[in-house]
Amino acid sequence: SDTSLQDFLAKQDKAKLEKLLIMFAQSNASIRKALEDQIQASLGVTKALIKQVQHDVNNLSNFDWGDGYYRDESGPKVDLSRFKLRLKLMLDHSYYDDLVKMGQDILKNGQGLIEQSHDEGELSGELQECMEIVLSALPYSGLSKAEQLIYLVELDLINTYDLIYIDKELNNFWSDKPEAEDWHSLAKSLQQKLDQNTSKDFSSKYRRDQLTNWLKVALENSGQKGDVLRLLEEEAVKTQSYTRLVEELIHRNKLSEA
Repeated sequence: SDTSLQDFLAKQDKAKLEKLLIMFAQSNASIRKALEDQIQASLGVTKALIKQVQHDVNNLSNFDWGDGYYRDESGPKVDLSRFKLRLKLMLDHSYYDDLVKMGQDILKNGQGLIEQSHDEGELSGELQECMEIVLSALPYSGLSKAEQLIYLVELDLINTYDLIYIDKELNNFWSDKPEAEDWHSLAKSLQQKLDQNTSKDFSSKYRRDQLTNWLKVALENSGQKGDVLRLLEEEAVKTQSYTRLVEELIHRNKLSEA
């Protein structure tokens, strides 16, 4: 029982306890990792830690494959529990900008990991928690309110496995919500992306529709509602998104045009 174990350990001197821990760490990988994590936590955030975190980010979507004919997967190369602990350590020590810079790669590579895996959702849960840590750093980063808004929307545009919940993140702004000028900056950024998107394949049209949906929101919140209808009319021709246009016309009570 826990009580008898506690009594046993309490009777041992420091040297005996050290030998026991070393012996267990050498024979059990989980215990060794746990002790290494405790050492790392005591040292705080070092250059070596940040380098290791960046290495893990780059390797998130890599799998260790078995030697069998069908390549039985043994799991991701990155220990997600340790990865999450290191991200949390960076957050606790105010490495906000470093975390934010890693955010898009964590999301992209994490989704690559999910695409290769066949688990029951455990990976998604772990990666959601990793992104929550990253986004907790966003309000304290060096980014302006407009840049934070653009950052969140850019994440949402590549968020295919619901590893972030954009409504929740935007609601975190409401105590210090973006002003019209912040939404205007977002609209300008999205319009540039839309202008650069010239491909006509299906995936490109889908991405263009996503961009347009966000641009509509940005225009409305920046006081440029007059530009929304023009935008939707132009995009209806380019992506056959007539339903969205008709819904907007009905909303504006322009029934004959709808």
